[in-house]
Amino acid sequence: MTSPNREQIIAALNSVIDPVDGQSIVAKDMVQGIDINDQTVNIMIAVDPQRGPSLEDLRQTAEKAVAAVNGVTTARVALTAERPKGAPDSAPKAPGGRSRPAGAASGQPGQVGQRPQGGGQKPLELP
Repeated sequence: MTSPNREQIIAALNSVIDPVDGQSIVAKDMVQGIDINDQTVNIMIAVDPQRGPSLEDLRQTAEKAVAAVNGVTTARVALTAERPKGAPDSAPKAPGGRSRPAGAASGQPGQVGQRPQGGGQKPLELP
């Protein structure tokens, strides 16, 4: 049995349609990775994180389309959640624009969980 090629896989994925807008996942540049190893094909499809859970049917359709290509014995399709371009970070900034809240450990000596440094203090001895 011959191994499938990239063009055959792309042609199969071109038949997979995003139900929201009726466009092919290939035309929408959702296909982010195609790995062909003999007769095993792994596909990575990038999706909006908010739509990810609702796209299991699309993932299964893509997997079936790839599995139907001559020479494919195993097809695996994974969805990866990617923020839309230009979307802001989901983590809000702390007051004052700091990257972490005031009082967060900075790794400096004297912080919780840090060993004291220097000889200025004796360890506390319990009776």
